[in-house]
Amino acid sequence: MVLSNHNPDAAIFVPTKLEAAIRSVQPYFKELNSLDKAALAQFSLIWTIFESRIAEKLSLEGRSVNAKQICIYSDHQDVNCLPQNQTNQAVEFWHQRYIDAGQPNASFGSLNFKDWDKKELVIATLKCTEHSPENRKAALIIIYRIRCNLFHGTKWEYGMQDQRENFQHGVNVMLEALGADAGLLPV
Repeated sequence: MVLSNHNPDAAIFVPTKLEAAIRSVQPYFKELNSLDKAALAQFSLIWTIFESRIAEKLSLEGRSVNAKQICIYSDHQDVNCLPQNQTNQAVEFWHQRYIDAGQPNASFGSLNFKDWDKKELVIATLKCTEHSPENRKAALIIIYRIRCNLFHGTKWEYGMQDQRENFQHGVNVMLEALGADAGLLPV
């Protein structure tokens, strides 16, 4: 299941009372179209499954994961044997989004990296124009930062503007990693 901007099944149903309640506490929600809402919902759902899988693999007993644990999980996957089509597409997208003239731009800064989030690894990977075994690790860290910004509110400061592709690439990378982890065919 690869997400795209033109998926006719991407609409999400939010009951009227629930939508009214969400709008009362988050006014930007009404500005999201059905594709944005679908991407947001799919990202949130797949993240919870992905995080659960990492916690299970690393015996974290239900705790939330962090960037260090995502790197450990990624290191346990033999990236040379795994499909990385979605990962490479995501890294190419994020290179265009976050790197200008070979340097991280203001949009990259909005990912709000913390000291422990392996920011230098992500920058080095995004600056590189060739596919690398580090692509999956860097992509998963970017997804983790998108998740943190979404779940902790900073994405809403901007009204969720221009986030659909971030969510779509995030879902595709997580599904690719989960599929590879489970021994499934590439998505």
